[in-house]
Amino acid sequence: MALIAPRTPPGTMELLPSKQIAFQRMLDTIRRGYERFGFLQIETPVFETVDVLLTKSGGETEKQIYFVQSTGALEQAKRPDIALRFDLTVPTARYVAEHEHDLSFPFRRYQIQRVYRGERAQKGRYREFYQCDIDVIGKDSLSVAYDAEMPAVIYTVFRDLAAVGIDVGPFQINLSNRKILRGFLEGLGLTEGEAQAAVLREIDKLPKVGVDAVRTTLTGNRRCRPRPPTPSWPSSVSTARRMRCWPRPRSWREPVPPRRKAWVS
Repeated sequence: MALIAPRTPPGTMELLPSKQIAFQRMLDTIRRGYERFGFLQIETPVFETVDVLLTKSGGETEKQIYFVQSTGALEQAKRPDIALRFDLTVPTARYVAEHEHDLSFPFRRYQIQRVYRGERAQKGRYREFYQCDIDVIGKDSLSVAYDAEMPAVIYTVFRDLAAVGIDVGPFQINLSNRKILRGFLEGLGLTEGEAQAAVLREIDKLPKVGVDAVRTTLTGNRRCRPRPPTPSWPSSVSTARRMRCWPRPRSWREPVPPRRKAWVS
């Protein structure tokens, strides 16, 4: 039998003890910051049923899911019924819907766990990585005061990281709300829900493929063309209640960029 060379699977991060200690200190600092603002920790299974995960379908989501299948099911050519979570949004929605009668609202939740995506292995893109999420989930209504709280949480977490020796450098907090974007599209004459969703999916790809590629796709898709002349895109939008305050883990050998961005979306 041929010898197998030990190697870490592509797109994953594995740290030696000294760096693992630093990484854990970072997670602990983020956790303390969330709890300081009264957020409660939850954890959900690493996999969910396929029918639940695919409720957030569209774009490239389904292509990036890792489906889980037992050997027996594989031999019987059965379709997988569970899959690894690709973010923490869908599991949280399922969690709240399932335990609604046992939760107090507004429900202030945080979750720090690994997620999995079928990304092509390349520098800066991971197949397994941590997400550090917070949400305030209302029932029937939710005060706009919670929107204002999100930048305060982000700032506090980044400040506390610097205090424990983890310098994230200068950072910028960007605000985003799809309701504003949908209103902007309606003002351009693009009122159909599916057409708006198609445009928003392309806008979501801006960080990955760039402005030129997104412009080419939108101008080449008749469903995405508004009736009036297309003005320039707004430089900023505001506000929302979801937060992604920590970027995907970077290789410890990769230099820290001059500016970090934290998105409230």
